[in-house]
Amino acid sequence: MMHRAPLCFLGLSLLAGCHWLLGHAQDPERDRGTSLGDLRAERARGDGPRDLGDPRPGDATPVADQRPRDQKLLGDQKPAPDLKPLGDQKPAPDLKPGGPPSCVSALALGAGLLDEVGQVALGGGNLYLAATLRGTVNLGGGPLVLATSGAGVVASYTSALGYRWAYPTGGIAARGLAVLQEVWTVGTAFDAAAAEQIQLGAWSTAGTFKSVQVLGGTASDEGLAIAPGAGELIVGGKLGAAFSAIPMRGVAPDALLVGVVPGSSAPAWGKGFGGSGQDAVLAVAAGAQNATYAAGRYAGPCYFDLPPLNAVAGTTESAFVAGLDSNRNAAWVFRWGDTPGSAGAAMALAVAGSLNDEIYVAGNFDGSVTLGGKTLTATGSDLLLIKLDGAGKVVWWLHGQGAGLDSASGLALDGAGRVYLVGTSGSASLKLTTSFGASQTLPSTSPPDPIVVALEASGSVRWAQLIQGTGAQRGKSIAVDATGSTIVIAGEHQNGFSPGGACAGLPHQGSGDLFLLTLK
Repeated sequence: MMHRAPLCFLGLSLLAGCHWLLGHAQDPERDRGTSLGDLRAERARGDGPRDLGDPRPGDATPVADQRPRDQKLLGDQKPAPDLKPLGDQKPAPDLKPGGPPSCVSALALGAGLLDEVGQVALGGGNLYLAATLRGTVNLGGGPLVLATSGAGVVASYTSALGYRWAYPTGGIAARGLAVLQEVWTVGTAFDAAAAEQIQLGAWSTAGTFKSVQVLGGTASDEGLAIAPGAGELIVGGKLGAAFSAIPMRGVAPDALLVGVVPGSSAPAWGKGFGGSGQDAVLAVAAGAQNATYAAGRYAGPCYFDLPPLNAVAGTTESAFVAGLDSNRNAAWVFRWGDTPGSAGAAMALAVAGSLNDEIYVAGNFDGSVTLGGKTLTATGSDLLLIKLDGAGKVVWWLHGQGAGLDSASGLALDGAGRVYLVGTSGSASLKLTTSFGASQTLPSTSPPDPIVVALEASGSVRWAQLIQGTGAQRGKSIAVDATGSTIVIAGEHQNGFSPGGACAGLPHQGSGDLFLLTLK
């Protein structure tokens, strides 16, 4: 996910190898490696003048109202397959507690050296994990000796968490994961000149190493997100040096979005955007009709193909989700956390592709945010899930309000279009409220705790629960099978963790361990 402002030269080369001093950096750039309970410390809020020409917060900014764009497609793209619409939205019934699944299997991983979850995914009935681990770890197949400064790892388990295989990625961090015919990871690695580069790695589903590719230039670059597209991989991240191969927007842009065709020697297309602040793409997804979506954070002004989205003076972090058309031009940009005294980050993204895509974006906000004419006010750092239509307009929202630090970090969809959210609640009492007015309060005896919520596409909450322990536990990533009957959660814990159900307590090795839970 770096410390710089200019932008990057993009190239592909074989990777050399690696280790990197990571630390559990409290920095939004380290999105998937950042402890959610520390997000508030990353944000400095303040007052300042607002650009009167800037669009209202909570509304998507349409391209039709803006100046012409000159973004060009760098490579031919394949059309996205037709996907079945999910149907019309209906008002949600009252939110009622009850019915959450229970833990049926659990696994503790890592050596207790501030280990970090990247992402989990289900494919072909098996589970795949990308993570950053440190020291000597045993993921089930014997010891792996890794650099104590950090090493990327990819591993596979059955859905019941039985060990299949695990290997180092050769990089210093593994942040994202995509399962197609092969298992792809994205992260960061050192090149021969000791500069951080974006690393893509491929393994067969049986664990056979296939290939490694590096994207980057002469400065620090990070791969933070990956998703399957139409015949390509969509990669998001952050850049460190300017280059001319990809069209750029803004002053010293440092957020990156590229399309990579597996096995090709060059990116199919690319886009860099941002401004003078710290900007990053933290989540990516593909939609129907070759549309692409990216979400993350910016510290304005931030340029896409539109006039700048200004974060007001003193606000160091605002959230965005952008919809790009088939030519990779920004059709709209939706944002929050960009008003005086506010902040926000978009940490997760999921898209149900149809003739009119349904976009889900989740993260957190401080201060206030206006959605569909309703102003939400945070009491701490509050959890937020928003559903948008294909034009970037609000359909419904879910607000998690508490006095502590609460945030969403992962989203998944099942075959029926239901959405599943995982995150962390740092509050002793978390109130979930829908845009339809229904609410439920979840108490905790020892926050922070992972929170898991399942919702219908209509916005009604099927169930919600906190998975409580005696120490500090954080939910980071979630995967679900097509029927919604098997849910896998990955997270980080300290001081031991007893997830309940049929799952015994998980041991604690040190200052930070990983956990995997299967819920049914």
